[in-house]
Amino acid sequence: MQQVECTRRLLQEKHEADFLQAKDKIKDSVREVEGPDMQQTLQEQIRQWFIECRDATGKFPDFPSIDEGGSAAIFAQKTPEQVAAELAAKEEEKEKRKKSKGKKGKSSGKEKKKDRKGKGKGKKSDADSEEETGWKMPPSSFLPAVVEGANTYKEVWQHRDESQNFTQTFDAQLVREEKRVEVEEEVRVQVDELMRQELKNLKIIVDRVKDKKKKKGKKKSKKKKKKGKTSKKKKRREKDQTADRTIESLYEELVLEGVLIKPLNVKLSEYIGEYSYLGTTLRQADIEPMPSLSDVRQLVALYGILPLGSQAVHERAPLVKTLLLAGPAGVGKRMLVHALCTETGANLFNLSPANLAGKYPGRSGLQYLLHVVFKVARLLQPSVIWIGDAEKTFYKKIPKPDKEVGRPCST
Repeated sequence: MQQVECTRRLLQEKHEADFLQAKDKIKDSVREVEGPDMQQTLQEQIRQWFIECRDATGKFPDFPSIDEGGSAAIFAQKTPEQVAAELAAKEEEKEKRKKSKGKKGKSSGKEKKKDRKGKGKGKKSDADSEEETGWKMPPSSFLPAVVEGANTYKEVWQHRDESQNFTQTFDAQLVREEKRVEVEEEVRVQVDELMRQELKNLKIIVDRVKDKKKKKGKKKSKKKKKKGKTSKKKKRREKDQTADRTIESLYEELVLEGVLIKPLNVKLSEYIGEYSYLGTTLRQADIEPMPSLSDVRQLVALYGILPLGSQAVHERAPLVKTLLLAGPAGVGKRMLVHALCTETGANLFNLSPANLAGKYPGRSGLQYLLHVVFKVARLLQPSVIWIGDAEKTFYKKIPKPDKEVGRPCST
C-alpha cells in the first residue's frame, strides 16, 4: 500500500508539473494563432457599433473608459441606444454625487441632534426586535464555494467520459478554453486603445466638415445682404466628347490600351504588420510617431474600403476622394491599391506615367483620356484611379537613372 501511495504521489507531482508547463505553452500558441483573428473580429464589431450608434443617435458615441469595462461593456447583449443611455446615466450620477457632497456637510449638524433625541426610544425598539426575531443562523462562508463547485461539475464534468483517461492527465482542450479567455482580455485592452484613437480621429473629421459647412453658410448669407446687382455667372457644361459611343466600347478601349487593368487577388489581411506599442508613449510626450504598418492597414480600411464598400458609410461619413500612399520602394504601396480593389470589387484605372507613355500624345489626347476615364469610372462604380510614381508627372527633365533604366517618366 505504501508503495502504491508513493507512486501515486509521484504521478500527481509529475502531472502537476506537466500541467503548469503546458499552461504557458498553450497560452502562447493561442496568442500566436488566434490572437490576430480575435483582434480583427473585435475591431470589426466595434466599428459596426460606431456605425449603429451614429445611425441611431446621429453622432458617434463616447467609448467606455477602462473603469467602465472598455469594449466589454459594449457587447453585454445591449443595443447601442442602451449603452449610450447607461453611459449618460453614469455621468449624471457622478455630477449628482459631487453636488450632494456639499449638502451633506450642512445637514450633518441637524442629523446629530435628531440622533441624540431618539437614542432612548431606539434602545427599546432594538430590544423588542431582538425578542421578536430570535436567533438567526449567520450566512455560511463555505456555501458559495460549494455552489460554485456544483455548477462547475454540472457544466464540465457531469457528462464527460473519463474512462479512457486512467492516468488522470490534464485535458488540453479545457486549458485552451481557459487561456482563450485570458488572451481575449489581453487583446481587448490593445484593441480598445486602438479604437479610442480611431474614434477620436472620426470625431475630429466630422467636426471639421461641420465647421466648413457653417463657414460656407455664413459666407452665403453675407453675400445676400450686400446691396447692388450681383453678376450671375452660369457654369459652362462640358461637352461630351464620346456622346456617340457606348460605355462598352469605351470600356473595351481602356482595356486594350492597358489603362483599365485587372487588380491582383490580394486581401488587406495579407498586408502583414504589427502595431507600434512605442507610439502611445511618444504621443504622451507630445511627439507624433511614424505610422506603423498596422496603422497604415487600418487607415486604408477606414478611408478606402469602408466608403467604397458600404453605401451607408459612403452617405454619412465625410467624403474622402483621394489617398496619398508615400514611402520607400518595397513597403507595399502597390499591394495596398490592389487589396483595396479586391476587397471592394472596384475597377482599377492605371494612370501611372510609365503606363501612359506614348498612348495618348498631346494635350488633346490627354483631355480625351481623362474624359473617358472619368466617364467610365463614374458610370461603373466603385472605381479606383491609381497614379503610381505621381511625382514623375512634374519632372521638367528626365533624371539620368530613369534614362539609363529606360523607364519613361511623363507623357
